[in-house]
Amino acid sequence: MCFGKIGCKYVDAIYQTGGLPVPIPMIDNLEEAWRYIEYIDGLVLTGGQDICPRCYKEEPGDELIEVDLHRDKWELKLLQEALDADLPILGICRGMQLINVLMGGTLYQDLSDQVHMSSEGDYSYHKVEFVPGSKLSEILNDISCLNVNSRHHQAVRELGEGLKVAARDQSGYIEALEVENRDFVLGGQWHPENLVENQPCYKELFSALIDKARNRQHKQL
Repeated sequence: MCFGKIGCKYVDAIYQTGGLPVPIPMIDNLEEAWRYIEYIDGLVLTGGQDICPRCYKEEPGDELIEVDLHRDKWELKLLQEALDADLPILGICRGMQLINVLMGGTLYQDLSDQVHMSSEGDYSYHKVEFVPGSKLSEILNDISCLNVNSRHHQAVRELGEGLKVAARDQSGYIEALEVENRDFVLGGQWHPENLVENQPCYKELFSALIDKARNRQHKQL
């Protein structure tokens, strides 16, 4: 698992669904990323700071809150290595945005400025609608819509190559995505790690990740 500023809820969600959380620290040498990937069976990319717009070839706007370009480069490298190794991957909030950026997509740098949408407070609960037949919908028992928790001011703008939308909010903005022709590379804009104890469907999401990781491990034995 990849953690920037580690949050215990991510650790708890992985452990409670049968996985062993392994935090990956940031180091200076990006070329060492593959060594971490060799030792894990699945990758979780967590929430955190804004992604530097230079990662998707834009100049930073005035509304960026906090960026860490070293973290961006490190996690993008980990993500690329994990894709090359065909690991199951779950991107949460910033993690979903990283998947989009790696695949050549762009982001809204600030929702309130660029699409006149505000996300004030610690959490904003709203409804998302899932694309029928998407992997994410199937994992969540073919659910069509769900109330989710969000606390972000950036979001996917242009979808990256090889990606497809898995869910949108009621305004039409992308809330979840997945990589085409991959068994389990998913991203969601909300925070399921905070909901696993109260909403069983989110436990299914982490359980599916652990099952894919476990199956991959068994194939290698």
